[in-house]
Amino acid sequence: MMKDAVGSSLREAWRRMGNATCNHPELSLERSFAGVITGSYICTTCGALMNARSMTAIAKSDPSDEGESHETPL
Repeated sequence: MMKDAVGSSLREAWRRMGNATCNHPELSLERSFAGVITGSYICTTCGALMNARSMTAIAKSDPSDEGESHETPL
């Protein structure tokens, strides 16, 4: 789990380095300053803050999944 302040620092550092595209290889559950789990996730590389909806959108647009079917055969 990652504190929200650490995520904020990562985002600032990422912007200073040119704000390149990140494929968000690893996510960490976010904790608030008080230690409460927020239900959001933070990319451990760029600090991007994500919720379930944004994570679903990223998964659907992942080019590494092209041509693969995730459906269960009947």
